Amino acid sequence: MSITVRGLAALQRGISTAAKRYENASGGALYLQMTRTLNEATPLVPVDTGRLRASQFVSAPSKSTGRLTVRGGFGTLYAVPVHERHPTKKKFLRIAFDNQKTRAAKNIALDTRRLVKEGKGFGDINHQFPTKPKLTG
Repeated sequence: MSITVRGLAALQRGISTAAKRYENASGGALYLQMTRTLNEATPLVPVDTGRLRASQFVSAPSKSTGRLTVRGGFGTLYAVPVHERHPTKKKFLRIAFDNQKTRAAKNIALDTRRLVKEGKGFGDINHQFPTKPKLTG
């Protein structure tokens, strides 16, 4: 990306436009990384009825106090107790996060760069999961 500037007002507009493009692309990249993590966690989730495994969600990116974040996980009322105390398959989400953390920053940077180049962001990518937890029993 390059910006040619003629005057201070043009510079400010160019910076503002670039910042919005990068913020939008970064939100999409964060979403993509969270979907990778959940895709890795899914086979580790214990299955009784299948509702826990099917309750995955990844939120739309949100900005608060200068930070861009996405939330993701499993949206049943019993997700936390199963995650923390299942006798044979506990910590399924933590395991996936730990496995992804060495490559997450690189993935996010590459996805951000690609999305900026394509002029895309969160709204332009395929949303594999619901953006809100269902919180069923």
